[in-house]
Amino acid sequence: MLPHAGEGHAEALCEVADRGVLPAEALQDPSARRIGERGKRLIDQRLPKDDMVAGLIDAISAAPDIADLSEKQARRRLLIWRRDRAIILALHSSGMRVSELCGLRRGNLDYAEHTAIVLGKGDRQRTIYLSDVAWQATMEYLKALETIPLFCRHDRSASDKRLALSTHAVRDLFTRLARETGIAERFNMTPHTLRHYFATRFLDHTDNLALTQEMLGHEDPRTTRIYAHPNKAKIRKAHSELFNKGREKSG
Repeated sequence: MLPHAGEGHAEALCEVADRGVLPAEALQDPSARRIGERGKRLIDQRLPKDDMVAGLIDAISAAPDIADLSEKQARRRLLIWRRDRAIILALHSSGMRVSELCGLRRGNLDYAEHTAIVLGKGDRQRTIYLSDVAWQATMEYLKALETIPLFCRHDRSASDKRLALSTHAVRDLFTRLARETGIAERFNMTPHTLRHYFATRFLDHTDNLALTQEMLGHEDPRTTRIYAHPNKAKIRKAHSELFNKGREKSG
């Protein structure tokens, strides 16, 4: 049995939904509807503005200054920049979890379709789709090195070993970019908030809960519904197009 549906409980449920799995006992709880509404409000609070996301992408798109670096230092700096740019663009256009990104391997990529297979919650596989710019950025990074993990560490302690990047390192990347751009003063930008941004925009654009559920890798559609914001104008338009089509002409 779940505890009383207070704000803390709603926030905890929202955190679980954020990871893509909503516990069955939560869905069966009589207070689930109220929690779901609070969860939607929490998602709204964690949704970055368009200008914040644009600022994040602009910040990572500018190549670093390597004029005063040695050849080895310059190569490492460019590798890190190409990797970080590919990471931000991939997360932005795919909605995948940071753990799924860090688990990617070269063999997961479909070079013809510009997609990848990720292993999500419950070891469920799904296809994620990359935008053209995200795919290009990923290919530019991969051209610079041969590695099995898709995104590797390039810090000095890693030396020449091809070690997979950790989820903590990706979160640190978001923290650094948010501080550099001033976003941190307005919003707590994380990989998960970018996932919220993707989910909300994708659902708003498609009006298709099933497609959004598939893109996010949610096991239960009720988890995906936390991103839904019913729009009366859209409902009226859809209803009119379905039931009133042609009546104006015939009348």
